[in-house]
Amino acid sequence: LRSHRPFLWVARLANARGAAIDKPMSNPAVPVFIRSFDATRDYDSVARIYSDVWREFPETAAEIRHGDETRNEKLRHARFIAEVGGEPVGVAEYGQ
Repeated sequence: LRSHRPFLWVARLANARGAAIDKPMSNPAVPVFIRSFDATRDYDSVARIYSDVWREFPETAAEIRHGDETRNEKLRHARFIAEVGGEPVGVAEYGQ
């Protein structure tokens, strides 16, 4: 993905008390690779990332897989994985 304008990254971090805080990060120093979601290997990573970001609403890989398998096939949906150094660090998705 390319952008002609600088964009702002937001990292969801935890403060000393464990509460989530958002920290803006412009121009990250490491390259991020965006790829399509792979159902054979990515459910655990997606569950970990979602649960790290939304600690008050943790999800399991099985719950996410079940949602995908029972989604109406007529509705569009796609998921993407952001990787740094081959390690999944972010998830993006869209759906109807």
